[in-house]
Amino acid sequence: MHRIDTLVWFWGRRGGGPVFALKFAAWLKELAGADQHLMLSISETNEELAAARNLDLPLAVEPDPRNAGSALAKAQAVLAMTGRFRRDIKRLAPRRVIIPMNFAFAWPLVHFVPRSSRVVYVVHDDTPHPGDYARRWQAETQKRLIARADRVLALSEAVAAEVATHHPRAVDRLKVLPINAFYADRPTSPRTADDIQRPLALLFVGRLIAYKGLSLLRAALEPLRERRDWQLTIAGHGPDKAYADEAFRDLPQVTLKTEWLSQAELQGLIASADMLVCPYVEASQSAIIPEGLALGTPSIVTPVGALPEQVGHGEAGIVAAAATAEALAEAIKGALDDRVQVHALQQRATAFILATRASTDLDGALA
Repeated sequence: MHRIDTLVWFWGRRGGGPVFALKFAAWLKELAGADQHLMLSISETNEELAAARNLDLPLAVEPDPRNAGSALAKAQAVLAMTGRFRRDIKRLAPRRVIIPMNFAFAWPLVHFVPRSSRVVYVVHDDTPHPGDYARRWQAETQKRLIARADRVLALSEAVAAEVATHHPRAVDRLKVLPINAFYADRPTSPRTADDIQRPLALLFVGRLIAYKGLSLLRAALEPLRERRDWQLTIAGHGPDKAYADEAFRDLPQVTLKTEWLSQAELQGLIASADMLVCPYVEASQSAIIPEGLALGTPSIVTPVGALPEQVGHGEAGIVAAAATAEALAEAIKGALDDRVQVHALQQRATAFILATRASTDLDGALA
């Protein structure tokens, strides 16, 4: 291995983290071209491994200790991984190491990164979401990563404000790099005028977990039960799968696809929907919203976290008046009753996210 300029380091396996890490690396490559020596370090179990290989970047694929077999073999694999990382990071001597999301082993292995290397850590959530796994571990390791980082990046103004409140010593190292800017990375074509007589195709997609507001969505749909001018697909997997399967099965307008989705499957569902529904009761920001914007699919969102910020406070989506079933029902009803508005939002979606990308200074954020 030769000395490199930037190491993007993420050993997570699945979900939004692998996708985001690849998008970060791809954007760096786009900005710097062949002049920057960039390397991506990912796990052998990363579900985006094939896509990573297609980036045409130097790639370090790390064996996953969880595949080692017995408990003793796993422990030996962790020790081997630690020694390997320590040697490689010393040999590579990167000018900066980017950790695009917290993951197992980011802390404490970050302490092997030499002080001559600038550590950039991306904060997705100031605190773990309700219903999330290992919340205490996530919070504690993130606190330590923020303390070690030379640059802390928040993916929205909303999260930056929370980080500044809870980590005041990080304020002078904190900058905002909007998550929307990472998803305007593929060519799209404007949506054509559609038959407004057909049912409006709505989509809830992503991890099925308490803070995503499935119970709020179910209550909001009850007043719309007798209408036949809408369809809703609920797609994804997570702790609330059993609830979703039970709560929505009596609504004939709802199709359940409660299973783990590949990135290609997720994008296919989004592209075929008219609008996304994000009924979150608590939020930082959502990667689903820019996935939709990039494909010309606007969102109906609740006014929590950075969700209104992500749709331009109504420019590229519909913001419910409150995070209540009544307000969400009114927002959905508004879309059903004004299909011309829906089409206008679809037309504005891609332009909105492209403008975000164009106005975002990645080099400045990393400086």
